[in-house]
Amino acid sequence: MSSKSQRAILEKYRRHAFMNLSLTSMEGEEWMDMPEFDGHYAISNYGRIWAAPRPIFSTSGQLYFTRERMRKQNLTRYYNSYVKDYTDQLSVHLRYEGKNYGFKVNRLVYHFFVKPLDTSNERLPVIHRDGDNCNNHYDNLVLMTGTQLYKHILDLQRIPRSGRRSTKGKRTTWSPENSPRPIIKYSLEGKKLKTYTSVAEAAADNQTHRGNIRAVASGKLIQSHGFVYRFQGDHYRGEHADFSYEKPVTQYALNGKRLNVFPSVKQAGVVSGIDSNTISKCALGKARIAGGYVWRYGDNPYKGEFDGQIRNSAKTIQQYSLEGKVVGRFSSVNEAAKETGFSTATLLDCAYKRSKVSHGFVWRFAGDTYRGEFKDYRAGRPVTQMSLEGKVLKTYHTIEAAAKASGLTSDNIQKNVTGANRTAGGFIWRYAKDSEVRKLPAYKPGTYTKSSHGEKEVIQYSIEGKKLAVYSSITEASRAIGLSGSGIAVALDSDHRSSGGFVWRTKGNPYRGLLIKNPPANKAKTVSQYDLKGRRVAIYPSTKQAEAATGVYATTISQVALGKLKSTGGFIWQYGKGPKTLDVEAHYASTREHVRQISKAVAKYTIGGKFICEYPSIHAAAREEGISAGSISSVINGQSQSAGGNLWKLLE
Repeated sequence: MSSKSQRAILEKYRRHAFMNLSLTSMEGEEWMDMPEFDGHYAISNYGRIWAAPRPIFSTSGQLYFTRERMRKQNLTRYYNSYVKDYTDQLSVHLRYEGKNYGFKVNRLVYHFFVKPLDTSNERLPVIHRDGDNCNNHYDNLVLMTGTQLYKHILDLQRIPRSGRRSTKGKRTTWSPENSPRPIIKYSLEGKKLKTYTSVAEAAADNQTHRGNIRAVASGKLIQSHGFVYRFQGDHYRGEHADFSYEKPVTQYALNGKRLNVFPSVKQAGVVSGIDSNTISKCALGKARIAGGYVWRYGDNPYKGEFDGQIRNSAKTIQQYSLEGKVVGRFSSVNEAAKETGFSTATLLDCAYKRSKVSHGFVWRFAGDTYRGEFKDYRAGRPVTQMSLEGKVLKTYHTIEAAAKASGLTSDNIQKNVTGANRTAGGFIWRYAKDSEVRKLPAYKPGTYTKSSHGEKEVIQYSIEGKKLAVYSSITEASRAIGLSGSGIAVALDSDHRSSGGFVWRTKGNPYRGLLIKNPPANKAKTVSQYDLKGRRVAIYPSTKQAEAATGVYATTISQVALGKLKSTGGFIWQYGKGPKTLDVEAHYASTREHVRQISKAVAKYTIGGKFICEYPSIHAAAREEGISAGSISSVINGQSQSAGGNLWKLLE
């Protein structure tokens, strides 16, 4: 596009409010806060978006503040081949707490100044009364149904009337006498229920899509939601009266013996525990079996054709200890996975000998005996723990065993062993020497019990050692307290760790207040919650519990409590049991002072160094000069020589 065309387009839109980036309110302009952004953005009844100064962390971790400004809006233009011009749409992209949000401006204005609506659900469009899609003043906006929108666009003559196309030569045109075809709604038995002037009206009245109605009327579908539709002149006399959503399905053994009859595929799935979709595929002939059975609809009996031909039927699988002792026997891999909590993929890999061991056991199909060939198998290389002076302290069979005993993470130890870190937990770690390995006792994997894989009974203690609650599993504890299950799992039975301000133990491993003497570095802190008027709302034992109660991320709560942010989730947060009220003016004083300091005036010079004029800020200069604020900043920071054909300097 030529620069002349661009200027013409800009001139066309210059009269609209979205082109006004001045911080001064327009005549009659009213503002409303957008509460989901904690007061950082506001919208006016003209459709302008105001952005407040807010703290931002750079990629290097440095805190800085954005400047107050009017947000620029995105203009998208859709070409209308019928009227040979464009349809416009204004949208805005907002960024908050590391996430991007996109909105259509007309929907935002309607939501805040006319009537609340779901801004992400566009099934009910917000339309401009005067046909100017850039005029987002609240009194120019109206909510319409699909039918109303269609009529509105017809009235504006921006689309042709619907109907059949007439072809003349190579071009397809619309006949001027065409109009929407009346459509009739019938019951399945053929009773005439209602007549509509168009497909759009029928779809709106029956809360379905126009495509469904049109597909039934043209014979591509039998019915839609239990009704039949026909265009006026196309009769329906109950030909599909016997149509049913549900068909009886019969369950057969592979030898052809009939086992059961169910009224529907759904019921068969519920009773048998087999996925109803796989049953349906089998009944339709798209799969031979489902769940070890053959399934057929009533009019298509099964007579044992697949007996002896199915090779992938369920196989018995046995679970062995590394020494070769059978510790479990299951009728299928799926049953073994369900009972043990292990994945079917890892069990199959071991059973087919693609791997030696799975979860500390050897798995074999019936008839393929295991005799202890891998009794010396070790899951990982042994590691040795040393003091900073180089004294050998202890050798462990695996990094995982070392991590569990020391309270460190296996990742930290692994990095130290490979040389990525100098130390881990105040110790030096390396792979064990052969002489150290020979002194280790025979390696034995943990004894398998159902509770050791996902169903551990866990006990919650206070840091002081008081028993608080008993839960049947980590999952139940996680849901009850609002902590992550992984956090509880890491702290479980650890002498050095807590999670969520609590100590966690399994049955038979009591806690007696050891961490009171040696408090962990990650000890939870009490946090107080305040509304934006400074009134204390609640006190929580930790940021995690505050997150569970309010839905605000614990990380951002911590950032506010540490003073790195001013608010999050519409609240102010402080560590400890704070006073009943906060001085909100004092709380935000540092932000306002910082904004004042960074909003410095900027001077414009000729390339020869002659002073031309000054502006109150970089953004003001950018707006007036028609260049980007970033290009002016680059000159001020010494990254560029000029911007817009001029030199720029900050005024002290």
